[in-house]
Amino acid sequence: CRTVSTSVLPLHTVSGLRTRSGNNRVRQDIVFRAYCSTEKSDPVQQVGHLVRSNRVVVFMKGDPDEPRCGFSNAVCRILEMHGILDKAKSGEYPNLFASYDVLQNEELRSAAKTYADWPTFPQVYFDGEFVGGCDILLEMHRSGKLAEELERLKIGSAMNSQNPNSST
Repeated sequence: CRTVSTSVLPLHTVSGLRTRSGNNRVRQDIVFRAYCSTEKSDPVQQVGHLVRSNRVVVFMKGDPDEPRCGFSNAVCRILEMHGILDKAKSGEYPNLFASYDVLQNEELRSAAKTYADWPTFPQVYFDGEFVGGCDILLEMHRSGKLAEELERLKIGSAMNSQNPNSST
């Protein structure tokens, strides 16, 4: 398996912990090859492994704590409102959330675009299925469909606990 890059690391993992190097940049040291199963594995297949590795996956510019574009920031704030980021950081929900900074790895960026057949970032996945980008997630949030979908997937939404008419 060839090494694709050393800059792919889910920034929020089971424990929600992040490591930082001396220059306060996120230290990213997990290599793509960890997801290679054969010599013939390619970056697009590896993206497939990444999107199936956690319940909620976001390919974005920057990371949830330091987004580097307004659309990535909006997606993170929406996920934050629904409690996804807090749950991931708590460590109580293994494999709930991972984000990948596409600005750190051009091959990842290109492969993610090809995998989703979607030209822009952020890209959001629930349980391995592509949901869409910022506009779609924002519309789902506004209409209440995002909370419904998160409940249907048994991920849960903090927005439902704020709704007195909610059955949960």
